[in-house]
Amino acid sequence: MKIKKSALIQIAILILFVGIIEPTSFIGTWIHSLCGALRTMAFLVSVLLYLKDRIYRELTETLLIFFVILLGISSVLYSKKLTADYIYFAKNAFSVIVLGKYMMKRKPRNFCMMIGGILSLWLLIDAFTWNIPGLGGKPGDIAFNCFLGTKTTITYYLLPALAFDYAFLMSSPRNKRLFADILLMMAIGGTIAYLIQMPISTTIVCLILQLLCMILVNKKTFIVKAIIKYGFLITSLLNILLITGGTLGFLDYIMVNVLGESSDLDGRRQIWTMVLATFSGRPLMGYGMGSDIIFNVWQSNNASTHNYFLSILIYGGIVAIIVYLLLIILFYKKNKPYSDRRISQFLMLTLVIMNLEGIAENYGFNEMTVCFWVLIANIRCLYEWKSMISGGNNEIIGSYVRY
Repeated sequence: MKIKKSALIQIAILILFVGIIEPTSFIGTWIHSLCGALRTMAFLVSVLLYLKDRIYRELTETLLIFFVILLGISSVLYSKKLTADYIYFAKNAFSVIVLGKYMMKRKPRNFCMMIGGILSLWLLIDAFTWNIPGLGGKPGDIAFNCFLGTKTTITYYLLPALAFDYAFLMSSPRNKRLFADILLMMAIGGTIAYLIQMPISTTIVCLILQLLCMILVNKKTFIVKAIIKYGFLITSLLNILLITGGTLGFLDYIMVNVLGESSDLDGRRQIWTMVLATFSGRPLMGYGMGSDIIFNVWQSNNASTHNYFLSILIYGGIVAIIVYLLLIILFYKKNKPYSDRRISQFLMLTLVIMNLEGIAENYGFNEMTVCFWVLIANIRCLYEWKSMISGGNNEIIGSYVRY
């Protein structure tokens, strides 16, 4: 049986993405070395595709890449070199942007299946390796290592996993949704199994909100449009209020009595105070990634701001936060023509949930989030592809453009 060239290319790209989205538990094993070789190969292939496909002509992808480069400039200005943390992130981010764009232009549904499949599998494995020697530890330990990283890392995988799984499900023909259903159940079931063993408030909130959003987008209510329109702004204002020392009675009540958190968000308020003081020293360009800046409120080696906006400010300063907000505006603009469509609505709601997650977590500087950005920036490709397949079904907008 002859295998099509396009199928072989997609299999190769799938393998490259497996290497790019490598769980930290593989570090120190031969698998890590193999994934390292795959990441290097992915970067080289991406450079060629970037030129061949003329991706430099794409506004959103160019701005995404500029956002990544900007962090490198900040690193050089402060550390006088490109740090190892930055090089690792930059290579992976560039590969994801280029390979993701390549797939979205040609096989957007398959791209959703690829990323959704990888992330869902990792979530399932994370749940069932929770207490394996070398991965687990004693509950209550500060550094609790799991398959995906620390105990809170699961949230960084969960949100994009459900976004890709849902996009794959809703773009599949009704009679061919079994595999898409399986992937979605793997992600949800794996996360629930993990949370039963170790409840994490951020993950619980994000899972409940995403499941609720899946229901809401099917109802086509005005609530969905209102959340999409104002949700990012409201959560951003809430973020600013909290990191500048403001308090909200109902929020404190939920954190303490419902989620079981401390009123200071487990020391995060103290960290934010230290971050703001450090940021004031280099407000324009920040300190770059992987610098020697630490925020040792309760850990002597803590380098995380535990807040995404503050992470951008520390890594790239005011310039980086402006570029990031421009990206958000572009995401909204790209999705506006499809504001009545379920996939687009769910992705935009997930973007709002991510912004809410960013109040307590630094979720954005990883390969999974960049994959999500590529998906949400190229929603048009998914709808145009589905329109071609469905023969112009009025659920879909647009006509397919061959690349």
